[in-house]
Amino acid sequence: MSDLLKFKIPADFIEPHVHLSLAELEYGHREGWIDADGVIGLCTRRLVAGHASQLEETIALLLSDEADQVAGILEGADAGRAVDDVRPVWRYLALAWAYENREGLGDALGVVEMLYADFDYPSEMDGFVRYMPAQPGQKTGIDALMSRWEEFVRSEGEFYRGRDRESETG
Repeated sequence: MSDLLKFKIPADFIEPHVHLSLAELEYGHREGWIDADGVIGLCTRRLVAGHASQLEETIALLLSDEADQVAGILEGADAGRAVDDVRPVWRYLALAWAYENREGLGDALGVVEMLYADFDYPSEMDGFVRYMPAQPGQKTGIDALMSRWEEFVRSEGEFYRGRDRESETG
């Protein structure tokens, strides 16, 4: 990843959007999308809700001065999943966070462009990247780009909430 843009996504933003697997948490922490305190917070919420795995419980019970142990604990959580399997959830979270906070970003579509590069130019983002041509029949202009970005966030959010419901019932 080129790392043109990195920002921390707060745990209180992540929690209502998606339940991250341990592999996704490990990747997000390793790549700097979520800090150790955020990982501990997410694991603590899972523990309180009665849905924590043993590893999540271990992380949730860390003392505040033990946050530096999070990375080591998570290293074993990868469970052999390929990076491509966990990157889309962080692309979604980064784009959802940026969309929700777009007013304070200055050039919000510039942020989209940097994320587009950081996530290796995924075709799913083509429709709301300024320098990419619109598909035949699509509207052009800033409002159209913003609308497609909003639709991406909505659609991906539905997907991840559906994924979470399936994992809870299955």
